[in-house]
Amino acid sequence: MENHSPYGSSHINHRSTCFRKMSASVRTIEDVCAINGHRGREVPALRHDLVPNFSEIQKVYDTFFAPGLDCLIESGPSRWFGTKGFHLLTSDRSLLAQFMLYLTLISNTINGDLNMSGTISMPAQQAELASQEARMVWVLLNLIVRQAQEGINDEDVDKLARRVKALEALLTSEPVVRTGSMSDFLYQDPEPEPSPMDIDVSQVPTVANNPLLEKPFNKQLVARMEEFWHLVERASEQPTKISTEIFDRLRQLRDGIEQRDIVYSIMLLGASPKPRNDGRPQTSSGHSNSGRHEADVSPSRLAREQERRQAERLLESEARGRATNTVLQNIAGMGLRAFCNE
Repeated sequence: MENHSPYGSSHINHRSTCFRKMSASVRTIEDVCAINGHRGREVPALRHDLVPNFSEIQKVYDTFFAPGLDCLIESGPSRWFGTKGFHLLTSDRSLLAQFMLYLTLISNTINGDLNMSGTISMPAQQAELASQEARMVWVLLNLIVRQAQEGINDEDVDKLARRVKALEALLTSEPVVRTGSMSDFLYQDPEPEPSPMDIDVSQVPTVANNPLLEKPFNKQLVARMEEFWHLVERASEQPTKISTEIFDRLRQLRDGIEQRDIVYSIMLLGASPKPRNDGRPQTSSGHSNSGRHEADVSPSRLAREQERRQAERLLESEARGRATNTVLQNIAGMGLRAFCNE
């Protein structure tokens, strides 16, 4: 089931919404949330004598945000955002005011009967709404980071918060500075997978023909998920200089899972120089290096450029409505805006 907000960012041409060229040294989360220059409004905290419609707020949160937030960082059985996020949202009057602004913008957009069939001449109200939606995705995602920073003694909170910080590093190109945590002593690299052998596939025990394998199979899936995010955290320490070894392993661990494809694509765009129209990749200054043209058209270089183009297409498709929920749709759009050029 797709959980998209009814007036989200699927109508936006994300390739044309960068209001200025972004560089790794200045990019912030606000930069990649803002569409067509719509920066966040200064909204005063909600006064304590005002009682909002909590049932309506919870309906929107539970439908359009919580499932996607849990999906993005793969919170697992805890469903952290589904079980704890709404209470934290409503107990923060400043965050609550931002959420109510989002609901107000939705109402204004609907009542304005805007024509959203085009993506080039996008109405200003639609751009502001889409910007605020991306902003809400991010501030809600950071609820778990705040919990970790407040010293909550919960290994699961700490683990999920690190995933959010790693994603922030990928979007901003600002490296994560690691600090010691219990996970450093608990995580173990998984055993290497056995090499394929010539066997009769019909005789291989599977979950379908042997229910006793269900638990070991689930355990393997969890191990692959944990390894994927562990490598994302390692990559976030140098998000613009990710090693080939990390990319190679992450490519194997995506397992056709939507959120991992999105995270991997953002990593790829952030770590790979965008090719110029003449086929030569840009240097960090934005200019091509014609003196190294022969080396730049090597098979490995061409393969990386092709993979980058595939990553761009995937993010654009997700941002334009293919994503299965509002959160993934917005994260894909943020990834595009982070690394697109005017």
